[in-house]
Amino acid sequence: MENRKHGILLAVDNSLSSMTIVLSEFENIIEERHIHAHRPPSEIIASCVSSILSDHACTINDVSTVIVTLGPGSFTGIRVALAFCKGIKAGKSIPLIGLPTLDVLAFPFRSMEGYHLSPLIDAKKGEVFFCLYQAQQENLKRLTDYQAIKPEELSKYLKKPCLLFGSGAGLCKKHLHGYDGIAIITEWSTHVSGEALIKYGLEMMAKKEPYSNEPIYARRSEAEIKYGITIG
Repeated sequence: MENRKHGILLAVDNSLSSMTIVLSEFENIIEERHIHAHRPPSEIIASCVSSILSDHACTINDVSTVIVTLGPGSFTGIRVALAFCKGIKAGKSIPLIGLPTLDVLAFPFRSMEGYHLSPLIDAKKGEVFFCLYQAQQENLKRLTDYQAIKPEELSKYLKKPCLLFGSGAGLCKKHLHGYDGIAIITEWSTHVSGEALIKYGLEMMAKKEPYSNEPIYARRSEAEIKYGITIG
């Protein structure tokens, strides 16, 4: 283990219905965990990270880079994970790479040259979080903003050929019946790919371009709507 401790990456996604924690040695996944908990994420995230590190004879001091998803997704989950990871960054003065959740969901399909890709997250309240991409030369070209839309509105954004997938795909399927050139994957897990988190994070870090670690909510929270406030 001593030879690997200089290249340990910690990746966290808490924007979907389960928490994903990944530990890797550069691109090589050491372990990927998906946690379905009944307790609030703020109560378990520290212990879950400590557990995966200690199970591989590591501590937080061995982590050289942290990767975290920025949303859209669970408002509380995004805030908790981002605050936790920002704390590690500040305490250890190491890079923190923030990745939009929809980008990470689309990343495994980037080799489908010419296809349009639409990852969909169940946003509750009769909406899905949506973004449209095109796969070009093993990269993702984003064509729309990250946004929350009604399933029945999706068809006006799509371009063909198109692949739809994610936890919100099933909500949209009935509204796309009879549309040629659109493939829908409804058998999709509730978590992001650990490999995608690590590989996309490393790609972003290698570009050495400025990037934001601000959360992406795509819509106002219930508290903001109810009380007429803005939460940054």
